Order: sequence, then C-alpha cells, then structure tokens
Amino acid sequence: MSDVATWIIAAAAVANVLVYLGLWHETRKQLVLTRELFLESHAPALSVAIERCTYDGTAAKFSGHIIVVNNGSAAARDVRLRIPVNTVAFEGVKNIGPVVIQPKDALRESFSYDMSVQTYKLGQLEGNRLRALIEGTYKGVGNSEFHYSEIQEFNNELGRFVATWAKG
Repeated sequence: MSDVATWIIAAAAVANVLVYLGLWHETRKQLVLTRELFLESHAPALSVAIERCTYDGTAAKFSGHIIVVNNGSAAARDVRLRIPVNTVAFEGVKNIGPVVIQPKDALRESFSYDMSVQTYKLGQLEGNRLRALIEGTYKGVGNSEFHYSEIQEFNNELGRFVATWAKG
C-alpha cells in the first residue's frame, strides 16, 4: 500500500511542477503583452508641418518655418530629422536634432534658402513642385525607436507644404 501512495504523491508532485511551469509561462506571456501595451500607449508621435513660406524676389530667398509637434503621451528623445527641400536644379537642406520634444509640445525652426526667381517659378509647375522629403528617427519609452518618413509638396496658395505621402 505504501508503494502506491508513494507513486501517487510522486505523480502529484510532478503534476504540481507542470502546473507551476504552465503558470510561469502564461505569466511571462502576460508580462510581455502588458509591456507592449504600455509602450504602445506611452509612445511619442511626431508630426511635421512646413508653413508660413514666403518668397522674396528682391532678396531671392525662400523662407518658412518648420514645426515638429509631439502628439504622443511620452517624450520623443534623440529626435533627428533631415529635411531637404528641392525642385529641378535646387536643393536646400535643414537638419534638426538631436533634440528632445516633450508630449504636446512643439519645436519651431526657421529656414531660408537662396533661390533664383526662375527656380521659384519652376517650383510652382506641376511635376516640378517644390518638395520636402522629411526623414528621421526618434526614441520613446524603453528606448523604442521610431522612424518618420513623409513627402510634402509646396502649395503656393496656402503658403505651406502639404503632405502627399507618409510611411509609418
């Protein structure tokens, strides 16, 4: 009788270990899921606007303002953006960063490029419009890395660039 009891106790102990291993595994999965949900809900979310653009024909300068807004709920750290503005035979580049942008805060940068009247007029034509390719990276909570990539075209009537393509 004691041999049977010993085997029952041993089987119960093994079953107990298997139950604990299963619980440990499920707890690990839940922990990973909770972390992912936390990082997703506490992430920075950048948007970039290029506005109040003007052309001064006398000084031959194209100028404007770049506004980078963090619409997320966490700081965007190590923000690095490269913004080339170009058209046929012209390119002006604005680099931003590395900077930190707090949630619901904005970074404002001005730019001014030498540009001939002919280039400015050419940049108004369909197919030759002034374009900005905005690309970069930034970090969030837990060193999560985010990428920013967007193409904007200049709209002379609005005096700003308008998004035509975005990835991310």
